Amino acid sequence: METDQEDPAGAPGEVRGDSITDSPAMKSSSCPRVDLPSARAGPAENDVDIPCKPSSVPHTICDQDPQLSFQCVDVQSGGGTEYHNLPYNHFSRSIPVPPCTSIPEQHALVNAMADPPVTTRYLEEIDIARLSENVVLRNEINYDPNPRFSFEERDRKEYVRGKSREYWLSLKAELKILYQHGWPPSCADCQAICSPARPTPRHFESRLPNMFTNLKELLDDSLPEAEKDQLAQYLDVPFLLQELSHGLMDVARFADWVSRLLMSHCAPFRDAHAQFMSRKIREGAENRDFQVLVEGIESLFELLKLMKLDSAHYQVNRLRGALIDDTVNFQQHVFRERLEGAWLDGREHWGWLQGHAVNHHARCSIAGRRLNDLPYVSLIHGLVDTCFGGNRIPDTLAYDAVRLQRLGAQMHELTCLEVCLDVFEGLVRKLNQWRSNLGHMLPGLRMRLLILTDGVSSLEVSKIQQWWEHREEAIAGELTRAAFEVCGKPLDSISHADTADTAHLLAAALQREWTEHEIGIKLCRTLEEHAFFYVQQYRELSPMSIFMAQQRMRRLYPQPQGYRLPDIALMASLLGHISVIHWRVFADLIYLHRNYGKEPSDEGGSTDEYYTSPDDTVMDGDPGSNDPSAAENERPLIETPP
Repeated sequence: METDQEDPAGAPGEVRGDSITDSPAMKSSSCPRVDLPSARAGPAENDVDIPCKPSSVPHTICDQDPQLSFQCVDVQSGGGTEYHNLPYNHFSRSIPVPPCTSIPEQHALVNAMADPPVTTRYLEEIDIARLSENVVLRNEINYDPNPRFSFEERDRKEYVRGKSREYWLSLKAELKILYQHGWPPSCADCQAICSPARPTPRHFESRLPNMFTNLKELLDDSLPEAEKDQLAQYLDVPFLLQELSHGLMDVARFADWVSRLLMSHCAPFRDAHAQFMSRKIREGAENRDFQVLVEGIESLFELLKLMKLDSAHYQVNRLRGALIDDTVNFQQHVFRERLEGAWLDGREHWGWLQGHAVNHHARCSIAGRRLNDLPYVSLIHGLVDTCFGGNRIPDTLAYDAVRLQRLGAQMHELTCLEVCLDVFEGLVRKLNQWRSNLGHMLPGLRMRLLILTDGVSSLEVSKIQQWWEHREEAIAGELTRAAFEVCGKPLDSISHADTADTAHLLAAALQREWTEHEIGIKLCRTLEEHAFFYVQQYRELSPMSIFMAQQRMRRLYPQPQGYRLPDIALMASLLGHISVIHWRVFADLIYLHRNYGKEPSDEGGSTDEYYTSPDDTVMDGDPGSNDPSAAENERPLIETPP
């Protein structure tokens, strides 16, 4: 779910609402109502400002009484086209495209969509009723304290952007025809271009009626009930179209009214956008700049979309507690339908956990002691193995895929960092043949190494490895400098050969790690132990209580940004959170289901064979298991959570 589109407003603020009257950030309902535009005065009155009055074309077919209506009827006379003076509703019939219209504008007039890019139908998917059924959002709010959903991903698609540009170009061309050609569309340039051999002009359907209708629907959806009656009274689409056809509509005044109306209900940080919209429309109308005018209209529809998004975010945050506590029931309902519809293979995912249970029993050990309390440890083992190993993420974890990939990327960053620190310790031993106390040196060195490698944002392991490889020389220089400093050797004695030797050692160490994964496996086992620690804290809590505990964790361990080191405690807490929610959803659906724990030919048998707890003993052959001094000298990778 990502970020809203940027608007001319300033810093973000709170939502004032979208017909939500109990929002704390909404302006007071006791504020005076916005003045609505009065009924139009007659054309004879001098105080009526008509900024978009039709231009006069000397003695052409366009020179007609503005109070009359005309119907465009094609009559072939010697291969040309004549326009006959007949009363009609200008916007309800096909309109011929003037010959002087540019080719791109002709194409847009004929082929553009009938409705503007933003409509109530376009926005209905962020209605709270639809959002409460959105599986992605319902899963995301369990982990993200501020989920931001928008239309950016859809709007970035080239097809959608192209259709949107085509619509606004067609609107610009239509306004130009309306105010520069009059009715029927013709001008001196058209007369010069026309010839007996010219084919019959193309026709287009007016988009102004649909534009005003959609604008009214969007405003109606964005305003509180108390103002909808006045909106219906003053935003009379047929009357506005009649004003337009006679050149009597005060476009600038109408834009100012809409701007003030929206500013009385939108979020405070949207006020600048509303003022920008009004200024654009006024400037375009007064200067007869149809490009600027259409930009202002486009900005108006964009503002209405952003107001709807603000309202949706506010409503989701208000209902967050109820939505989170209903997470397990909701996801069980969704995945039960998928299992019954054969869209999800339950046996395959039962086998996934079974395989990781066996793998955990055979391999998972830290300091000679296996983890206990299955099945959570098997699930955690599977999640960590999926993150770090880059294995395919099961469909049951599809909505957590990005989180798991990010955890895997952070684990690989930590692994590369630990490899660098091992090389640094080797340099120190080589320089003075004595194990110095490096505890005071390591935090600062970690920070400097992360600064040197800052910038990698990929979730792909191969790209992370390439990123560190490309910075081997800079890292080697920093490791050499730090080793000379901690050993008390003058820094000006560092030679190019010293740095080159360090770079060679670093390249070999990184290559060995990416092949054997010795340090990575240790980090993974450490992460598993810490994640299980948090599972024990969360397993008896409600989903909302777990969410609040996660919030406290984020305050204690801020999210990594830039060169900041990913914190293992925060990673383990998130992994424990995912594990608890995942087990509650799928335990009865798949992992403990009587049909998945046996072969199709079996008549019976236990469904939880793999939950036999492994022996709580020291594994034979564990490195350092019988050598206490080795454990004392080993640099701890991560401190145990409190």
